Amino acid sequence: MGKMMANVSKAPAEPKYRRMRLSNKLVAEGLVHVPGARQFLVAHGWRIVEREFLELPPSDDPAAQAAAQAAAVAALTLAVAQAQEERRRAELEARKREAAERVAKQKADREAMKAAMARDRAEVAARGPAQASVAKKLPTESAGSMSSAIFQEQEEAEARANAR
Repeated sequence: MGKMMANVSKAPAEPKYRRMRLSNKLVAEGLVHVPGARQFLVAHGWRIVEREFLELPPSDDPAAQAAAQAAAVAALTLAVAQAQEERRRAELEARKREAAERVAKQKADREAMKAAMARDRAEVAARGPAQASVAKKLPTESAGSMSSAIFQEQEEAEARANAR
């Protein structure tokens, strides 16, 4: 669009710069397939002719008309640049917000973990000191082996259980 307006500004009375074929590959990429581009041009005096051409009708003062067209495109270019910068800033702010939320969540998780550890320590302290376990000495018989002592102990345990 900028190139098109520059050509119109260089030669305002030249008809070849005032008429574009919409099926032209470059025009199609820059105007036809860009949302709002044709509407912008139509709003600034261009018209669609024979459903195939985009034309800027001649005026009494072609130089002023060309200057107005160039100014409109410059204003559009500036607005697009500002919108892109605003979008970039908004995305940056969103990333900062997400990072701050992530840090806050990590901090909350750490605090929750510290609180759980403190509760565990308090619970252990409330139980008192741990008591040492004492190993039992296995009975040994002069002719017995380790397995016979285990069997004897199991038999005694069963006898006690059956006695109850």
